[in-house]
Amino acid sequence: MNKLMTMKEAVAKYIKDGQSFLISGFSINQGYAFAHEIIRQKKKNLTLIRSSGDILADQMIGAGCISRVISPYVWNPTGPSSAYCFRRAIEKEIPHKIELEEFSFGSFCMAIYAAAHGLPFMATYPLEGTGIFRHRSILGPDKVRVMESPFSGEKVCLVKPLVPEVCLVHVQRADPEGNAQMWGPLGDVRGTANAGKMIIVAAEEIVDQATILEEPYKTIVPGFRVNAVIHEPWGAHPSDVFEHYYRDIWFQAAYAEASKTVEGFQKFMDEWVYGVENRAEYLEKLGRKKKEELRWRKQE
Repeated sequence: MNKLMTMKEAVAKYIKDGQSFLISGFSINQGYAFAHEIIRQKKKNLTLIRSSGDILADQMIGAGCISRVISPYVWNPTGPSSAYCFRRAIEKEIPHKIELEEFSFGSFCMAIYAAAHGLPFMATYPLEGTGIFRHRSILGPDKVRVMESPFSGEKVCLVKPLVPEVCLVHVQRADPEGNAQMWGPLGDVRGTANAGKMIIVAAEEIVDQATILEEPYKTIVPGFRVNAVIHEPWGAHPSDVFEHYYRDIWFQAAYAEASKTVEGFQKFMDEWVYGVENRAEYLEKLGRKKKEELRWRKQE
């Protein structure tokens, strides 16, 4: 079954106001094209779930799309510097108040892996005595439970599955049926890509099934689980995609400087998100020279 559609079509069809959604990619393969189309379509009251809530999250928060964030942290990794829209939302309720549910990175991954594998819970190291354990604003009192290990008697924490309504994942290649392949540093992507009730895949390349079957071990999401497939070259910029392009740290640094003020943030978004209709126009604006600078070069 051919599931190919445009980013605009996929976001319009599968991302609804009030939903919970997860954008996969821990540091690399981050779905910025997804985030920018969500912003352009002015989706609102969304719950964002991310293992590394960086400027992708910050932009959606500043644009007013996000009401709740479930993540271990939100920052700009270049510098590093603050995620200023996130800070304004938490500290000053600009553009509006958001709720925050924090996890440790380890406990977040266990909650995601429980969802991805259809398990009732996963065990993790004790979180007692931390603000993470005490602060349970969105998920309620059942976010974490404590029990004694039946093997050693020591205390362990149990986290329940964290199941997004939609998972959005950017990969190196996929076929039209949705068999999606990623390689290189994976981080938590196998878990975060498979945790949702629905899965949308964007890929640098669309290939035939025969190509997928040549290297089946690279498949991180099977096609039968995927709802839509999008051909979106450079869809993870300014993050990096292994063997395709490097991280654009200059772009991230420019965003950090611009987003220190509401006016600067709005100007940046007017230029790079609202001012382009889709990723193709974004890439045209980025320019051939910059793309050549960032393009993956094999090490001899």
